Amino acid sequence: MILCMDTKSTPFDRRQAVIDTFLSVVATRGVESASFRTVADEAGVSLGTVQHYFRTREDLLAATYGEVLRRIRSRIEALEQDGDARERLQRVVHELLPLDPVRGDECAIHLAFAAVAPSRPALQELQSRALGELHDGIAQLVLEAGAATDGEGALLLARAVTATADGLALHALSTGGTPTPEVLTSTMGTVLDRLLTTAGSR
Repeated sequence: MILCMDTKSTPFDRRQAVIDTFLSVVATRGVESASFRTVADEAGVSLGTVQHYFRTREDLLAATYGEVLRRIRSRIEALEQDGDARERLQRVVHELLPLDPVRGDECAIHLAFAAVAPSRPALQELQSRALGELHDGIAQLVLEAGAATDGEGALLLARAVTATADGLALHALSTGGTPTPEVLTSTMGTVLDRLLTTAGSR
């Protein structure tokens, strides 16, 4: 979606429009296609406006990656807390899968940034922090579900759950939507049931 600016836009609006446009370009064309010039043209602002808010491309990369991680975290924090631990865990994991256009774009963006993070320390730090928070939250649900008896075991299962979600997301995006959202949710449900039941019986 191309975001156009008007003369009444506030500085925050302009900065956010640059971030939103960068994310849109990354979702459809990849990280390497999202240059300052491309983002400026797509957002309907001058190149100088982009450079005013982001001194370097690395600054823009870090800001936009942080934004998509913030959006995912906000949705997870807003999830309903009713039901047992298994049900709540499933809700969390569903936010990591491309089950609709919004989550599909976010998964594409997350995978695109993850692919370039090894050579960019700022992105590595953001990813490491976000994964740590996610693993801790899932580990707590694993403990509540009785699938682990200690924090170390719960953390191992949390990493397995997030790795499975990442793998399913990559598979869906790289094959153009196959498996479907229905297959993704049923597959993830089966994995959760097997992981939690098997771990809990030890």
